[in-house]
This record gives sequence, C-alpha cells and structure tokens, in this order.
Amino acid sequence: MHHPKHDFMEKPDTYIAKLLQLHGLNATAPRISVISLLLREKRWFDLPEIQKHVNAGRITVYRILNVLLDKEIIRKIVDVHNKVFYCFNDQNPFFISTSSRKKEAIYFRCSNCNEIFVLKRSHIDIHLPKNFTKTGTNLFITGYCNHCAGTA
Repeated sequence: MHHPKHDFMEKPDTYIAKLLQLHGLNATAPRISVISLLLREKRWFDLPEIQKHVNAGRITVYRILNVLLDKEIIRKIVDVHNKVFYCFNDQNPFFISTSSRKKEAIYFRCSNCNEIFVLKRSHIDIHLPKNFTKTGTNLFITGYCNHCAGTA
C-alpha cells in the first residue's frame, strides 16, 4: 500500500493538501504553512513562534490551530506555567483511529533551553476517587536536558 506520509519530503504542499482534504478541510495557504512548519521542524512551538513563521495574524493562526486540533492533525500540551505548545500529530492521522491512540504521555521541558521532549511512554498508575472517569493522562516534568545539565 502506498503510504502518503512518504510524499512529504518530495512534495510537502501536495502531501499537506491531501491531509487537509482527507479531513474535510480546504487547503488554504495559512493552513499549509502551519502544518509545513510543524512537520518540517518536528518540535513543539508556542503560538507566537508559529505566528512568526506564518503569514497570518494571531487570531487567524489561533483559529487554524483549533481546527487542526479538532481534526487531530496536530497535538497540544500545556506546561506547568499554563503555556500552550503545538506539534504535528506524529501518530499518523491517515491510518490510526482515535480509539487506538494512546491517551497517556510524559513530557520533559528543559528549564534552560526550553526544548520539549516526549519521553518513552509507560503506564501511569493513578487511583481516582469513586465515580471519577479518566480520559487521559499527561505528566509534565521540568528540569535540565542532557545538553544543559552541566551548564545550568
């Protein structure tokens, strides 16, 4: 089976247009710019960083991010200081159903360089009070990454 994700390196705009079309979205230039940035850089960005790279206003970028989140094309996390970050949903949105995606993640944010790392997933065992229902778990750890540990 031909895998559309392989087309990204050769024809990124075509790949992104197909991705948007599969999710019932128009392939507008700002949407393509946002997804292209997140795919190309493969890291977490906050709203001001994304806005710097996209030729659109803050509100337009915010609306694009919300639409892409709703379609699960991108993911977001909120750190311990309530700062929101976005990245491309690398759990291939073409073939993975929502029900099969893991709902637990562990993130590490370096206090020096501000880089965000997704740590190897492991089971997070949390006991909830009676009649509480868990829908997901995100653990956010702060500290110093291996590059900054000796310099901080």
